[in-house]
Parts: sequence; structure tokens; C-alpha cells
Amino acid sequence: MLIYIFIILTFLLGIAFVIMIFHLFYSMIFSGENILTAVFRSKNLTTDNWELEHSTFVTVGGNINLTINENDLKSIKKNKLKFELTAIFGRVQITLPRDTSFISENRGFFGSIKTTNGSEKGLYYEESYNDDKNKKNPVGFLFNTKTIFGVINIFKKD
Repeated sequence: MLIYIFIILTFLLGIAFVIMIFHLFYSMIFSGENILTAVFRSKNLTTDNWELEHSTFVTVGGNINLTINENDLKSIKKNKLKFELTAIFGRVQITLPRDTSFISENRGFFGSIKTTNGSEKGLYYEESYNDDKNKKNPVGFLFNTKTIFGVINIFKKD
């Protein structure tokens, strides 16, 4: 019985090592952008302690929560912000102000993406979602999401 526990623990440590190596190379590829990572930890951000610009968010076994405040929308009215969101065995949650809209390009494998329309996916998915079909609000955010056994949530404040 003890040998089975040892084999399982060795396997889990090997997976953790592979994930950390992937995270290292992923960060090197996107080194020109504002990169925020959470590897086996949690980060809570607001635009008070984080500068609003084109960014890459990567979580590996961790959790990233970003809340964008209404006051910061003035800085993005003229240009759209692009966010790369990747969740590998983790979760990324973005909370947007109510009067904004977004477009998301979603890809995943054994993961889920949940947006304001409530869509969730499973085994494998590849889709696009436009939050503002009536064109009432200018699109301020472009999200490119990728999940592998992870969860990405994009919500609006009530």
C-alpha cells in the first residue's frame, strides 16, 4: 500500500515540475507585455494596485482575481485593451464595470469559460463571443482565453 502512495506522489510531483517548466517558457515567449503569473498561489488585483494596459495573465494551479474599476474606463475609451488569459489547473476571474463590453476568443481542453451569457464548456471547445451584439457600448476589452483543466470567468459588476 505504501508503494502505491509513493508512486502517486512521485507522479504528482512530476506533473508539477512539467507545469512549472511550461510556465517558465510561456513567460519568456510573452516577455514584451505586462505579465502577471500565479503559480500555486492566489493574487487579488484591482486597478488601484495594477496598471491598466495590454496584459498576459497566467495561472498554474493558482488563482488570479482582477477587478476593473469604473473610474479607469476613461483611459481606455480611445483604444481597446487586449488580455491574454491562460488557466492551467487554476482560475482567472475578471470583473468588469457594467457599462463595458468585450469580445472573447475562447479555446480550452477539459476546462471552462463562463461569461456574462453563462456559457460553460467542457472537453474541448473553440468559440468566439461578442458581449455587445446591439452595439450600445464600444468594445473596450479583447480577451484571448486558453484553459487546460482550468476555469476562466468574465463577469460584470451588478
